[in-house]
Amino acid sequence: TLTNKGDDLVIAIPEADQEWLTYSEPFVAGETVVVEFTAAANAATPRSTTVEFVTTSGGVEYKASVAMEQNGAIPQRTIAEAVTSGELSLVVGKVLLLNGKGALITDGTDVLYGYVGAAVEGVAVGDVVEMIGTVTKYNGGRSMNKPTITASTATVASYTAPAPIVLDAAKFAEYTSSDADFTTPYVSITGVAEVDNYGNIIVKLADGETTYSVKSYYGLDSFADWADQTVEVRGYAYSAYNDSKQINLLVTAVQEPLLTLPTIAEVRESEPDAAVITEGTVVAVNKKGYVISDATGSIAVYVNAVPDVAVGNK
Repeated sequence: TLTNKGDDLVIAIPEADQEWLTYSEPFVAGETVVVEFTAAANAATPRSTTVEFVTTSGGVEYKASVAMEQNGAIPQRTIAEAVTSGELSLVVGKVLLLNGKGALITDGTDVLYGYVGAAVEGVAVGDVVEMIGTVTKYNGGRSMNKPTITASTATVASYTAPAPIVLDAAKFAEYTSSDADFTTPYVSITGVAEVDNYGNIIVKLADGETTYSVKSYYGLDSFADWADQTVEVRGYAYSAYNDSKQINLLVTAVQEPLLTLPTIAEVRESEPDAAVITEGTVVAVNKKGYVISDATGSIAVYVNAVPDVAVGNK
């Protein structure tokens, strides 16, 4: 739609682009002109052109230019490939997490958050979806911004979350530095929970000089139950706010923190008949018990029966 105060209107499409881009006879209503363009289907690579509108008023020629772009066939890539390509991609993955602004998916090669700006309708955790967009960097992390997400009948490789990276002050400093560049790692932090007015859960860590925090990226009402409690929060680090030393998490779990167990060496120094708890890997089994080991030593576990464990069990 144009406002044209000239005597005429010339629409100029470069000759090389006239085979795929055409326009209808302009509709004129006073100074308002409406031109409808049609682009032919494109199964090749993306293409673009510039259309010029030219009019004359008082013997002076005036021009306006409009860029026209059309996507071509969108290549399907793995998530790992899409992240490195930086180009428009179609990825297929299983939904790991949904929140009020998008979805986190995986295809076994990597994980990727699609920021839609609203809840993704018609999709549940565990569904396989197609996601179309371009991976961009945002505050140290990366995501697809405003992708198209639709259900898919494809199958994808299974995925198991890795052991979480425990966030200490050094790791926070790494993620929140001005040149931070991370790839949605799975992390955990333990501390006292706060819940803000938007339902976000916030957990803080202080190293004596600087206070760091993680904040859920768009909260859930259920977080309110954890307010003022000591918790372990796990999730995927999505982005960082450098000024506030904060990492935004796509939260997967909030739980009471696991016990820090004594080592086997510490247990071996216990008084006789003391009640103890420890953990280790089974390294030997016989008809009356087994032996467990950790980096500090080994200890026999006598059960006076064939034990229900195998070498290699933890």
